[in-house]
Amino acid sequence: MTGSGTEEDPYIIEDVDDLQDMSNDLDAYYELGNDIDASATSGWNGGAGFLPVGEVLDPFIGELDGKGYAINWLYINRPTTDYVALFPALNDGFNQAIINNLHFNVPNITGQDEVGVLVAAGTFGTMTDCGVIGGGVHGRDKVGGFKSSGGYCTRCSSVGVSVYVENGNGGRHTAGGFAAHLIQSNNNCYARNKLVAGGYYTEIGGFAVSMSASGGMNYGYSASTYAGATPYRAYGFCKKFLTRPRYSYWNGSIWPEIGSDQGGIEKTTAEMKIEGTYEGLNFETIWDINESINAGYPFFLDRPPSGLPSGYIWVEGTKLHYTDENFYGRFVEGADLGGTHGQGYYWVEGVYLHYIDASGDERRITGIASGATGATPGHIWIEGTYLHYIDANGDERYAPL
Repeated sequence: MTGSGTEEDPYIIEDVDDLQDMSNDLDAYYELGNDIDASATSGWNGGAGFLPVGEVLDPFIGELDGKGYAINWLYINRPTTDYVALFPALNDGFNQAIINNLHFNVPNITGQDEVGVLVAAGTFGTMTDCGVIGGGVHGRDKVGGFKSSGGYCTRCSSVGVSVYVENGNGGRHTAGGFAAHLIQSNNNCYARNKLVAGGYYTEIGGFAVSMSASGGMNYGYSASTYAGATPYRAYGFCKKFLTRPRYSYWNGSIWPEIGSDQGGIEKTTAEMKIEGTYEGLNFETIWDINESINAGYPFFLDRPPSGLPSGYIWVEGTKLHYTDENFYGRFVEGADLGGTHGQGYYWVEGVYLHYIDASGDERRITGIASGATGATPGHIWIEGTYLHYIDANGDERYAPL
């Protein structure tokens, strides 16, 4: 790892080994030098994967600037360990860490209690312009699709993450699309995840379950769904605390609420995709909205809504998503052919592009022919803002937006 770890000469993280070596200097300055391929971590430490950086009582308190790059396919499998995430905590009682411009693509995180992607516990720490897309977070209690609980967040998001919480044994276990609990303030953030309840003795929230007296959320939304067992409580955004959350919206069309004290403002799917719905949100300098981007929900104006590299393709719900050459997330939806298959697979068959949606149903897209190429059938790629493929006849086609 190059650099000396000072503010003027930060350590430059160029691979997953450098990322793991952050544990050797917990109060230094770091930057990502490129996207990090962390797929090898699935075979580390006898299957336990990546070792979180620092500990709750000896946390990372330095500064990490992701420079807009992503950590891809991070794997942590520690089901009997509490405080599991990239960072277990970001505050030692005297100093707090600063994390900026960092993204995660398709992380796979498993822990016991207090489980997240970027951070688990900690009453402080600052996170700005960070995001998670895809993957899954699994825990027994206090599970979140971005973080478990603590830390100040600004312009952060979590999209397409499966968040699973185990059934409580007497008490009720909690999980939220963004965080289980909000201990500090969070501003201009959103979550579009799938919560999965392991049993009745659970409480889940589309964004979070609850907030502390000093915590809260202003200017954001949740468009999360839930599945699995019917939980004891299901909050569309989070549980109301006095007058909070403020200017925070949730999609009641896709989230059947359970219980009173619902925080936030309930809207329909159609309303959630209209700029005029979002009183208080700044669509001049912070937010934007476009029907073909981020499934039609608001996203951050000057930041790719997906955080994914150009050319990335994945399945979410009934749609085939991809990231175009401008790093914007787009999607197309194929006709439902039925059937039961393993989700996420896509391929070319005849003149069609097929894929398996999140329900296991086969779908197909009829691409618009753009001429014979003689190229090998089956090739799929991104060009400009369109998803292209070579059909069985060797003709190039693109999926209409």
